[in-house]
Amino acid sequence: MGKGSSKSVVAPTSDPTSPPSTDITTKTITRSEEELMRDQLLQHGLHPESWSYARRKLHENPEDSRTLAFLAETALQYERTKNIELRPHWIDRLDILDEGLAATSKCMRLYPENSRCVNFHVQLAVKAADQAWFIRTLKPLGPIVNFARIQKRGEQCLAQEPTAEVCKSLGGFYSRCAKPWYKPYRWIGWWYGVPDEKGCFEKAIEFHRKAKELDPEDLENVARLASAYYGLGDYANARKWYSYCRDEMVPREGDDIRWSSLAHTSLLTHFPQGALGKQDRSKWNVPFA
Repeated sequence: MGKGSSKSVVAPTSDPTSPPSTDITTKTITRSEEELMRDQLLQHGLHPESWSYARRKLHENPEDSRTLAFLAETALQYERTKNIELRPHWIDRLDILDEGLAATSKCMRLYPENSRCVNFHVQLAVKAADQAWFIRTLKPLGPIVNFARIQKRGEQCLAQEPTAEVCKSLGGFYSRCAKPWYKPYRWIGWWYGVPDEKGCFEKAIEFHRKAKELDPEDLENVARLASAYYGLGDYANARKWYSYCRDEMVPREGDDIRWSSLAHTSLLTHFPQGALGKQDRSKWNVPFA
């Protein structure tokens, strides 16, 4: 792919519970001309054009690992603009995810050691499993039915090059697979080898904490970590991480504020302040009140 430019990013700290240190080191990430062009199209809201651009680049060089990974990365970014509640968008979204998965599968077949393609493949597979059915009642079956394959690819990716995005995707994947014993989804999950509810939440916490080590400033990951602790029944850690997400983290991207809002709402509804720790709806956990 073409020439590119570079930018410096802050290396994450080793302690997941502490804010980034002031003594920082930087590393350089190089962006190719194609990636810069794609990013500019996305920034201006030209998402269909960015997808067409990536497909055209792949058509020009269909066997190159960088163009295959480029298409997969573009699929990840473009499918986020779809409204999952609308059936036409759902169909279009699955088409994009399927094309991205085909590109990463081809890349892994031609270049087995290419960790970037495995990385994108796992993220695309998790999203495709979540959207396998449009009917709301059947939607939880997607991660359960595809559990073994996603788990295998996830382990392969983590063995090659663990990234915060993959760890976060796998953490959310395990949380969505966690079903109580009295739900029919749990018995279907038993057939497909899905761990019980406690085991799923423990794995989710493990992956989210790993993602926290790799990217300490990701609000979404911390909010999901707190949610996994709550699902496990560890309310002390759930409250700790919800508070950390709401009070100590700074939104990094435009839509990060919703994760702070989710943490705030969870603290209000799950942990109202009352005498001796009892549930007292008359005393809300509102800051500065």
